[in-house]
Parts: sequence; structure tokens; C-alpha cells
Amino acid sequence: MGRARHAQKKPAPKWVVAAWIAAAVIAAGLIFTNASILFQPGQTIISGQEAQGTGSDCILVLGARVDGDVPSAVLRRRLETGVELYRLGAAPILFLTGDGGQHRYDEVSVMLAYALDAGVPAQDIVTDREGFDTYSSIYRAKSAFGFESPLVVTQSYHLPRALYIAHALGVTAVGAKAQSQAEGQWFRDLREIAARAKDYVVCLVKPGPKTF
Repeated sequence: MGRARHAQKKPAPKWVVAAWIAAAVIAAGLIFTNASILFQPGQTIISGQEAQGTGSDCILVLGARVDGDVPSAVLRRRLETGVELYRLGAAPILFLTGDGGQHRYDEVSVMLAYALDAGVPAQDIVTDREGFDTYSSIYRAKSAFGFESPLVVTQSYHLPRALYIAHALGVTAVGAKAQSQAEGQWFRDLREIAARAKDYVVCLVKPGPKTF
């Protein structure tokens, strides 16, 4: 009994210690990068009533999933907001950017059809089929199309990252919130945590956009 009482507890195996250290480093990195983006200085998000005073050169609608030729609920609400901002005179151009690189999956054609059906004149619409992710969309808005002060339209969970990317690339952007889609939002929120961490690093390196 005395020996058992005085026996020393075995130290944890090295791999367990290493795993805990790695988990702590990853958690700290996620907290730091997400906080840097969520609480960035100079982040401006406007309402529809404020849209006319932004001086924006385009309304930049970020792409999202489509089902064949039908926009997902998330994308439809971004498009509704973009069209409404155009009607309010927020900017002269509706800039639709997304993944348009595959014949069987084409966000941009669906976005364009929606905007035309909503009555936006074709001459006031610009499309980018190489907006394969948020970083590429905003990078190309300036580098390929010359837009320097876009009004970025997406949901509230996505806006801080989009605006952070814009400011990191020297783009003077403001944001406008599209209505959220409650179904599956927990998954989008979870994925956004990782996406913020990724794009924080991407914005440090500033590579070129994705290509076909």
C-alpha cells in the first residue's frame, strides 16, 4: 500500500503532449485570424437607405452555389439585394462574379439571367467567370476590370472576410448585407472560421487569383 501511495504518476506519452501543443497552436491561430478579420478597423457595412452616398463604382455580387440553372437561396438573396441597390442608384454597374468555368456548373450565367429577368439593362451588367473564390473575385474586380470602390453584396457572415480581402488588396470597398438563409447556416458559419484563417494568410502573401 505504501509503495502504491508513493508511486509517481507516469508522464503522458510524447505524442499526446505534441498533439495538445498542436491543438493549442491551431486554436490560437484560428482565434487570432478570425478576430483580426471580424474586428478589422474601417469596416463599413451600409443599409439600402445609405446606398446612394457611397460613391461606389459598381455593385459587386459574389457568387454562390447554383443547382443547374437555378440559384441557391443564398445566391438568390444576394442577387435580390444587388438588383435593389442598382435600382436605388447605388452604382451604375452591376458586377456579377463567380465560378463560370465549367459547362455543367456555371454560377455566372445563372446570375446574369436573374439580373436580366429583373430588368437590369444588359449594358449595365459586367460579368466575371473567373471569380472562383472570394479572393479571386475581389482581386480581379480591380486588376482585370478596373473597379476600385465596389459595394460588395453578400451575407453578414461572409462580409467581414470580403471587406478584409478588399482592403488588403488596396480596394476601397463597403459592404451591403443580403438576407441570410437559416437552413444550413451552422455549416456555413463553421466553414467560414476556416476560410477566414486561410484568407488572412493569403492576404499576407497576396498571390494572383485562381485561374482556369
